[in-house]
Amino acid sequence: MQVSALVKAVDGVTLVAGGEVEVASLADDSRQVKPGALFVARAGAHGDGRAFIQDAIAKGAVAVLADAGVAPIDGVAWLAARSGGSQQGTTDAAALLPWIAEAFHGFPSRRLRLVGITGTNGKTTTTYLYRHIARIAGRRCGLIGTVETDDG
Repeated sequence: MQVSALVKAVDGVTLVAGGEVEVASLADDSRQVKPGALFVARAGAHGDGRAFIQDAIAKGAVAVLADAGVAPIDGVAWLAARSGGSQQGTTDAAALLPWIAEAFHGFPSRRLRLVGITGTNGKTTTTYLYRHIARIAGRRCGLIGTVETDDG
């Protein structure tokens, strides 16, 4: 996917430096970067991805998404989180990672149909009946509940 397509698809990301590149994969762990990757330099529970940007580039990252205010590095397309985007309105790269992943993978959640069943009594029975009817109709149907989890 072209980096410009990601920028266009995710309102909240801007191309700060570098040119058009083809993004082949996403990674938020520099140890998982493959050539052609977009590296998301986000703060995590045990480390800060910004400290590993050079490692990611050395492993072949062609683009970096970082928090607003992080200085771009030459040689890669540099994306920054910007405030005012309709997705998150954040300057935090970590908050934009799900949106970037969603766009990169062709918005798979848009093809899902979800049904939530709530109430005091009968939820498990209702979910089993619903799943059975959906499967008879030829639909793939998963279920998440206290008794069973089934990914369809």
